[in-house]
Amino acid sequence: MEQKTQSDLSSADLLIARFLGETASADECRQLENWINETPENRAYFKQMKALWDSSYLAGDQVERSLESSMKKLQRSPMRLLSQLQKIAAVLFLPLLLGSILLFFQYKQQTPSQSAWIQTSSPFGSLSKIELPDGSKVWLNTGSSLSYPVRFDGSDRTVKLEGEAYFEVVSDPSNPFEVQTATCSVTATGTRFSIMAYKGMATHQVTLAEGKVKVGNLPNKREIHLKANQNLRLNVSTGQASLEEADAYKYFAWKDGRIIFRNDRLSDIASRLSLQYNTDIEIQGDISELRFRATFENETLTEVLNLLKLASPFVYEEQSPQYQADGSFSRRKIILQATSNQK
Repeated sequence: MEQKTQSDLSSADLLIARFLGETASADECRQLENWINETPENRAYFKQMKALWDSSYLAGDQVERSLESSMKKLQRSPMRLLSQLQKIAAVLFLPLLLGSILLFFQYKQQTPSQSAWIQTSSPFGSLSKIELPDGSKVWLNTGSSLSYPVRFDGSDRTVKLEGEAYFEVVSDPSNPFEVQTATCSVTATGTRFSIMAYKGMATHQVTLAEGKVKVGNLPNKREIHLKANQNLRLNVSTGQASLEEADAYKYFAWKDGRIIFRNDRLSDIASRLSLQYNTDIEIQGDISELRFRATFENETLTEVLNLLKLASPFVYEEQSPQYQADGSFSRRKIILQATSNQK
């Protein structure tokens, strides 16, 4: 959605003020009508301004009586002409001034939380792609949600994420782009990065592919600056953060239908597979530290596990979903075991 500039808003305000004050020309009335019909936001803005005008404007008979009284006083005291004209002008101008002041402060003090927000979710088993009001693009991974305003007002480009997303941010150094999660905020001006911040996960991550980002709102009010191909891991319970060099693409390859492991531990692999396939995966035995290097594209979970176990001494078994007391079924569950623990 195209964002109105400050000059657009000022022109619209002037047209509305002239229309409500019954001083607009026929051409200005047509301009205002076209502007109102451009977007639902414009129509809502006009109705809001008219409501403020109506609530503050003196009734017509009050104005008429004020003018009549003033004219009588003028006839008795011609020397007070200038003073009385100023008072009459004040009576006529007060509603416009009051309405404009109220609208000005309401607009200036408006924050994203007071604006209309949109929430987009990507259900488990699916991916979503979103284009934000400023042209920035976001890919939402399975089981994730993103909230953002209908339009970015002024210098504020703030969105809220729960889950995992990959961002391609339109460059605007004077108006930073900020992603807020439950554990931190990520600020960028124009760059590519991914965030994994699922609720209930022990570790949240930020990975930078290009440009620079600042991770803030961390424990002890720390700020961490990332460079390209760096991955930040944040322990949710302790607040400890670790920064390391990384192959950035593997952290957001999911947007292209790929799952990439590069010397990753089986415990981390299990977490990734659990997310991508909406399946509970439990590790039994001393195999969590086993490491794998592999790339998968469009394989089923069964195919992935069969390929992984060819390279390491583990087996797996699947437990069927269990019927729950509330009438639903539990999630699919996979148990990974060391070969020596096999029953």
